[in-house]
Amino acid sequence: MPDHPLYRGQRYYYDVCKPSLYRRSWTEEQKIERLLQIEDFKHILAENPEVKELKQASLFVNYLGLAQHYGIETEMLDMTNSPLVAAFFATTTYDSNTRMYHPVEDCVSVGCIYFDVLGPMINGANEGENRDIWPVGMEALRRPNEQRGYTIKLNENDNFNTIINHPKCFRFIQNRDWSYKIF
Repeated sequence: MPDHPLYRGQRYYYDVCKPSLYRRSWTEEQKIERLLQIEDFKHILAENPEVKELKQASLFVNYLGLAQHYGIETEMLDMTNSPLVAAFFATTTYDSNTRMYHPVEDCVSVGCIYFDVLGPMINGANEGENRDIWPVGMEALRRPNEQRGYTIKLNENDNFNTIINHPKCFRFIQNRDWSYKIF
């Protein structure tokens, strides 16, 4: 577990904040295809020498968290223990065609950075309800490791804005100059 607060940066503030898996409806065929993608991803990743080493040492590999970083929709939301990484994601936009991030150019949207000490985020809104928070990328793959990533698992009807006991969300108007500085 991280020994620092966890953060989450978003380019936009959403009244309902959900993981990618729950942002659209799925046909039965799409559900099966997604499950096959995850299994295929696990199989490919299992061939990585560093992942093999981790498995031989009986260490945890967050396959769903890693799959999310490579375009597979999951029930996980990304978190980080770095406020600068959260600021990066809150002030950039991803271009799926070029597969690159770019600083936000507009100054009319509201971004946000969530933050809190770890305890309240682990506990759900209901007494005794625990959230799964796992490291992602402290393993073999470079990009998630550089993001000092963690994932929090949500259920289909969860809204990240309401599941944590003491939500703290710093909302801000996007600023082109600051986006470039952070980038």
